[in-house]
Order: sequence, then C-alpha cells, then structure tokens
Amino acid sequence: MPPAHRRQGGFTFLWLLFYVAGLGVGMAALGTLWHTAQQREKEAELLFVGDQYRRAIESFLKVVPPGQASRLPQTLDELLLDPRFPHTLRHLRRAYFDPLSGDAEWGLLKDAQGGIGGVFSLSDKQPFKTGNFPAMYDNFAGRTAYNQWQFVAAGVSGSLRAMRSDGLAEAGVSLLDERNSSEPRDVKFPETPNTSDPTRISRIFACQKAMEQDYHACTAKAMGNGDVLSACTDEATARHQACLAGI
Repeated sequence: MPPAHRRQGGFTFLWLLFYVAGLGVGMAALGTLWHTAQQREKEAELLFVGDQYRRAIESFLKVVPPGQASRLPQTLDELLLDPRFPHTLRHLRRAYFDPLSGDAEWGLLKDAQGGIGGVFSLSDKQPFKTGNFPAMYDNFAGRTAYNQWQFVAAGVSGSLRAMRSDGLAEAGVSLLDERNSSEPRDVKFPETPNTSDPTRISRIFACQKAMEQDYHACTAKAMGNGDVLSACTDEATARHQACLAGI
C-alpha cells in the first residue's frame, strides 16, 4: 500500500476511535440523565404514597366507633379494612409499594402500645430533592437519606420508635419529625372531623377520594418536577380542607 493510502487509513482509524469514544461518553451522559429522571419520578411517587398513608392513619385515629376510645392502627392492613366497625370501612383504598424498593415493606413509626403513627421508606439512599417540599413536609428539606422522610400523622402524641414491618427495630433511623414532640407546629394540617355518624363518615371519605384523585393527577402533571408537584399538592390540600370544612 502506498504511503499516502496508509496515512489516509491511519487518519480514518483515528477518527473512528474518537467517534466511538465520543459516542460512549454521550451514552454514559444519557444514562445518567435517564437514571436521574427515573429517581426523581420515584421521589415524587414516594411523597404521594407516604402522604396517603399519613392521611389514612389520621382518619383511623379520628373516625371512632361509638363507645370505643380513639387508637392508632396496629397494622397497615387495618387501614384497608377497619376491624372496629361491623360494616366495611376503608381508610386506604389499596396497599402501596415503596417506590424506591419496589416491595410492600415499609418502616413503621410505632407508639408504646404498638400503634402505627407514621411510615417511612427503608431506603438509605441520598435524595436528589433537598427543598421545595409541600408545606406539611417542609422538615424534609436538607435530609440526607430517604428513610428520613417520615410521614407522621397529625394528632399523634408521645414518642415513637422506628420499626420494620417484620417487627425489628430499624437501626440508624432517627425520629426527625417535630410532630413527634409535644411542641405545636406552625404548619396547619388538614383535619379529619372526629365522628361516629355514618352519614358524616361517608362524606369524609368522599372528600378523601376526591383528594386522592387530585394527588394522582398532580403526580402525572409534575412528571418528577418538585416545584410543580409542590404547588399542585398544596392546591389539592386546600380543596380537601374546604371539603372537610363543609361537612
């Protein structure tokens, strides 16, 4: 092969090497962007699901059968079918998986009687989202692990322990939510009227169903955008408060 042809072949080979290297860098960057977008979507879903459990626990705590004392649920299954009532009463329409792990195991925040006052993800990964949370979860800002996003029901008094669903203590998880203390917070939480009247209970759950539909719509609208999700869920919470106020 003449020298000129050899030089041309060498340049073509070098160009091909640079092209392959550049393609590899581009694919790696695309993979990183895809992973980040997927993780942010899971974060938004965790905020929605955790909020559903929080609201369900509040409902269980405040909707009390005649002649019985208010208490927290002993298991998450009691949110799906309240054993205190002779008729079917659901505080949660269905069980949710932890979006980060993909399974049904949650961390549980329990009181001294074993009642569940809140839930949290068992993931110790570092969140991408560090601010711009919905007002009721402003204490999530700056947290360094998902298991520090603790969804605690309003009205829970006394200290709570971090437990796994299998009953084992969850090591390395501190209780960071100020609502676990006796000090009141400035944030106004949606209140579920304490009642044993069947008609009012039906209207309460109509409000909750509408709220859940609003939150599903918010998750779809936000597509992992924390600012959009925060604004949308704040509006949904205001509508839920107005619905309960009219009962």
